[in-house]
Amino acid sequence: MNRVTLSTLGAVVAGVMVVAASGCISPGSLGYLLRDTKARPEHPLPAIKDKKEIVVLIIGSRSQNLGMDPMFAAIDRQLPGLIARQMMADTKDEKHPLVVIEQSKLDKWKQTSGADIRTVSPAAVGKQLGADYVIDVTVNAMSVFQPELAREFCKGKASVDVVVFDCSQADKKLQEYTHNSTQPERSTGAMSPKDYAKWFTERLAKEIAFRHIPHDSNERLAMIK
Repeated sequence: MNRVTLSTLGAVVAGVMVVAASGCISPGSLGYLLRDTKARPEHPLPAIKDKKEIVVLIIGSRSQNLGMDPMFAAIDRQLPGLIARQMMADTKDEKHPLVVIEQSKLDKWKQTSGADIRTVSPAAVGKQLGADYVIDVTVNAMSVFQPELAREFCKGKASVDVVVFDCSQADKKLQEYTHNSTQPERSTGAMSPKDYAKWFTERLAKEIAFRHIPHDSNERLAMIK
């Protein structure tokens, strides 16, 4: 969602709150007005003809530069899992819910196929596993400590390359973008670096999921504060 849309939505919500404060609208009516403020995703996954569910495979990888940071040693597994959980939870009541293939099935494919996943088309892997789409996620940079801040403060920053493949169209890229994320500062006295890294990872997963699925606009507004 772009800044103009977010600003407009924020103004609408603020206006409704002012009216509610004046007593012209009941709390129950306010809840009704704000309950379904769904925002459209920037990179939607189109429904497949004659299929109710949209089946997705998420493949994760990370830059070797992250290998020195133990807090993100398993980010290539953690991030896809968290994105999958968010996508399925938020679309379960949609007309075309997303179903994400379990990572264990991808692990089994790696063990039994005899192929190096780095040399195989993500779309081909997805097709073999029954996916409609593959979301290929590569974490290029992710850190909780920044040079401009003392190590008494955490400030999460990440850069993630995301490519979406339509499994019916071989190697054709359906969508491609880089997701850059910067999170608020937190004192290490208030939140340990380990806890901050966990919170940051969950928040990053939600941000990426929101780029592909309808989501609560109020929650998106809260995340950018």
